[in-house]
Amino acid sequence: MANSISIKFPFQRTQDGGVFEVNKTTSEAIRTNLISLLTTKRGHRVMRPNLFSPLFDYIMEPWDEISESELREALLSKISEFMANQVEVVKINLDIQDDGSTLRVEVIYTVLQIRSTEGVEVFVPLLQEN
Repeated sequence: MANSISIKFPFQRTQDGGVFEVNKTTSEAIRTNLISLLTTKRGHRVMRPNLFSPLFDYIMEPWDEISESELREALLSKISEFMANQVEVVKINLDIQDDGSTLRVEVIYTVLQIRSTEGVEVFVPLLQEN
């Protein structure tokens, strides 16, 4: 395994020997770290209680301009807390999908080390009240 930086997330088996696929560039590693941060639920990281995504705090909230604004600020804060030396957030897009049960989160960011603008997208299921 030559020139690996970190393990890809979500985890994938490698076809080239070894156990997991790896990131080979800074850009790939930062993308993986950001996806990991955005999909980590509160309490899932032992000994790191502040490492979680605020996305899951909003899945039962009514979706309006206030919730959207608060979530955007909370995401900016978390990304800044854990990835300040790696990325600068350009824009965060939050969209409820057509079926109404999924929140699409797109983070457009600049990788500071290489001054490259990239994006990552995650989908979070919304809990529906019965």
